[in-house]
Amino acid sequence: MPIAELVLDSSPPDFGNFFFKSTDQHTSLVVLVASKDQFKRLLESAGGSPGLYILQAEDSTVYVGKSVDLSVRLRNHKTNEKIGQRRVMLMMRYQGLSRYLDYGEAKLYDTLSALDYRLEQSPLSSSLEVKRLRLESMDAEHVAMADGLVKQFLSYSVALGLTRPATPPPPPPVLPPPPSPIPSATSTFLRVLTPVGTVIAEVTAAGTFVAALVAADLTKVAGLGYVFAGEPLVSKTKSTKYPFGSKPAGGQFVMTHCKTPNKKRMLERVSDALGLGWTV
Repeated sequence: MPIAELVLDSSPPDFGNFFFKSTDQHTSLVVLVASKDQFKRLLESAGGSPGLYILQAEDSTVYVGKSVDLSVRLRNHKTNEKIGQRRVMLMMRYQGLSRYLDYGEAKLYDTLSALDYRLEQSPLSSSLEVKRLRLESMDAEHVAMADGLVKQFLSYSVALGLTRPATPPPPPPVLPPPPSPIPSATSTFLRVLTPVGTVIAEVTAAGTFVAALVAADLTKVAGLGYVFAGEPLVSKTKSTKYPFGSKPAGGQFVMTHCKTPNKKRMLERVSDALGLGWTV
């Protein structure tokens, strides 16, 4: 049965001031888990023993490592700011753990990676099989023992605060672009064909309307005195009634505020009045 020592001043998720130590009498495995506030106590408990360790940041990023002297290794991490605000989990065994360190580290990395933990170091999984064969060559039972110790270590670690990063929400679905609006008659079916074969056709019906009147000579068109939408067809000033329909052209303004069929009829009137021979 394991013998456990636990000091808990806040809940594990907050992990503000937390220390745990357990010794399994069957496997002789010692597991220590501590918050940064208990780091000194962790080092004192670890001493110069060999072991494996896990460091975890507040964003749940994980770093896995091994050392033949945990105290020295973890002090180096602290000096290099590897630990920072992290939780520290370590496993040690006062006898016989050194031979398992290389394989145990790779096994620990591979297991955490398969469980979707986010690891911040170079991958170790690629060397797992080589290290397993090396350990197996000494004694086949070593692999089973190492796997069991790693599993036991992870069980304690997960129970005492080792958490996977939160799954980000799925990205919003990519919606197809809205279909292009079907062009209305004002932008599709108005064009003017002159007797010499010239075609006047702009992107919009209003554009075609203005271009045709400019081609007819705005001064002559203005002289016809035609009224369009209740406003002069051609004026020297911009309409105040329909400012958006009053289009500047040739120093004057052309009233376009009317439906396409009305524009067509007006162009035909202008063509007839000025003898232009247009086909609209």
